[in-house]
Amino acid sequence: MRGSARKNWRNSLVGIDDEKMYLIHFRIKTSHVVSPDPVVAVADDDVILPCSLLNFTKTAGLIVKWSISNLKDPTRKDKVVHFYRDARDSNVDQDESYRGRTSLYKELKNGNVSLKLSRVKLSDEGNYRCYILVQEPNSLVHETVIQLIVVAVSNPVIYINGTKGSGVVLKCEAKSWYPKPEMNWLDSERQVLPAGSAETHRDTEGLYIVRRHVTVNKNVTNTFTCRVQLQKLNFRRETEYNVPGELLLLRKIKTQYISDITPSLRCLKAAVAHRVTDYSIG
Repeated sequence: MRGSARKNWRNSLVGIDDEKMYLIHFRIKTSHVVSPDPVVAVADDDVILPCSLLNFTKTAGLIVKWSISNLKDPTRKDKVVHFYRDARDSNVDQDESYRGRTSLYKELKNGNVSLKLSRVKLSDEGNYRCYILVQEPNSLVHETVIQLIVVAVSNPVIYINGTKGSGVVLKCEAKSWYPKPEMNWLDSERQVLPAGSAETHRDTEGLYIVRRHVTVNKNVTNTFTCRVQLQKLNFRRETEYNVPGELLLLRKIKTQYISDITPSLRCLKAAVAHRVTDYSIG
């Protein structure tokens, strides 16, 4: 084992004294796994971060440490998320932000030491490291790195925001999203409608608020859908809205009425102008 790797491994195993470390150093086997797919969690939900050893049946001498890299700390010291040794949790050095929110999966005898993280926060996002030390019968160190991505989503809200020409203006609003989502309007056939530019703002907690207008006209069902999504993460929320047919019909009749009387108004205006001109000349 190289010097840098030995140092990182030593730092990761809190609670093992130097003498024991020296004794097992020459007998140790190591394995390192980087999970190819990130784990995605929704804020305020619970999530399981997977970590396990295959063909493992004994828990004697088992030590498990879950930690997360703290990139904002200039010392780059990891935060302790959960620590297990001597057949019990030992979270004296656990970071305060994780207090009361962590537990190991209850299948230790099968080598499953996955971490359950409750009431996920946006600040929980990051790269988690699962360190496992098995001291009996042969010393073994296993390390797994898992990326946790935390998203915030909510159902969009639709309401009528006035009229324009022969159509009705609908407005969609989606609050408390993270990261920044995309918003589109769909017609009854699930086709994307041309709409105004999306307005995006961030609230005091850094979450996104998105709004977008669309002008709609009568179709087969008068049903329109606002879709908000995190396309890369495959998260989507949709809300359907049925515009009352009477409202769309009223707009159509009103527009047609104005269209029909416009030529008459133009003729009347021309006639009046002509009379005024004649009167002025005379």
